[in-house]
Amino acid sequence: MKELFYVGFIAFIVLHGVKITFALRYWRKWHEDRFSSDEGEDNISVVQPILSGDPSLEQNLIENLQNSVSVNFIWLIDKRDVEAQRITEHILERHLKDRSRIKVLHLDDVPQGLNPKMYKLEHARPFLKKYTVVLDDDTVIQSKHLQQAVNLLEQKNGLITGIPYYHSMGGLYSHLVTAFVNSNSLFSYLSMAFVAEPKTINGMFYITKSKLLNELDAFKNVEDKLCDDYEMAKLFRQHQIPLIQSVMPCKVMTTIKDFKHYKKLMKRWMVFANQFLKQNISFYTMLIVIIPSLLPGLMLVTSLLLGAKFFLSFLGIHFIKSYMTSRVRKRLLKNEETFSVVWFELLADYLQIIHYVHALVSPRTIQWRNMTIHMDKDGMRF
Repeated sequence: MKELFYVGFIAFIVLHGVKITFALRYWRKWHEDRFSSDEGEDNISVVQPILSGDPSLEQNLIENLQNSVSVNFIWLIDKRDVEAQRITEHILERHLKDRSRIKVLHLDDVPQGLNPKMYKLEHARPFLKKYTVVLDDDTVIQSKHLQQAVNLLEQKNGLITGIPYYHSMGGLYSHLVTAFVNSNSLFSYLSMAFVAEPKTINGMFYITKSKLLNELDAFKNVEDKLCDDYEMAKLFRQHQIPLIQSVMPCKVMTTIKDFKHYKKLMKRWMVFANQFLKQNISFYTMLIVIIPSLLPGLMLVTSLLLGAKFFLSFLGIHFIKSYMTSRVRKRLLKNEETFSVVWFELLADYLQIIHYVHALVSPRTIQWRNMTIHMDKDGMRF
């Protein structure tokens, strides 16, 4: 068992060193490329399917409005979602100068078997400007980053996605989710993009030309699929339209209420990850995503069985890794993190394998805010 520990110890150091190096090289390469364009904000439509249930919803919607001057927003709300209607009406009353660039669509219940997000997005198609941004209602993006994406899309067709980073709203479970996302998104997405063409996108934020969405009938084509971001990426790839992994940061603010909420959120993400991995196992996904995700939990158990010396050795190198990634994030994303994030990242790393196994063996249901989605061979049921 000692030999196994030493192999795992070396693999842990090498693989995480490789991920950090690749991510930094991709970051530098992105910033070396320069694109210019005369396109303005008023050619951009930000489309947001809205579902109440998160305390930060109103704050997120307002922050996106304030981050731009003439970007157009399309808010898609269920007719039965009284709280979402109250929030959006309150925003319109308080921000009269922005009312002309906000369109609110109230939609009927989602038909059984259809993806709620894609069903809503399809209704926005008649109102899209030249460029379409799909943005989750808990995600905040800066106008300057939208302009960077437009500049790139002026040079070539593509589907551009960003890098999500979480802003903790306080509490143990919010800190754990923040640590899980922030320790993985920057280094996994960018290092994978460094070695291979991206095969998926992060659905929290992506932007493309509206004419491509219309030509592909994109929202309609994937509205019966569960993992809409992956299916959208597949659709673009099938038509030889490249996926472009940007380094644009997308701030996500979601309140994690309790353990039950935390468990359901992690399960949903692991179900989606499993759907992707089943169809995209490769040398690079093993090297950059799968093995580094499994190693911490496996090494922790192995070191505990071998004794205190091995446990403290692994804990020490794991602490150094988490400290390094927090420093890199602070340097690149300019986000403020307290020192405690290092310890939460350690804990989140150890829990990943548990969440993944739980998603594999538990009933095939996922939760999105107040909506429960059941998955079976016939599709999705609510």
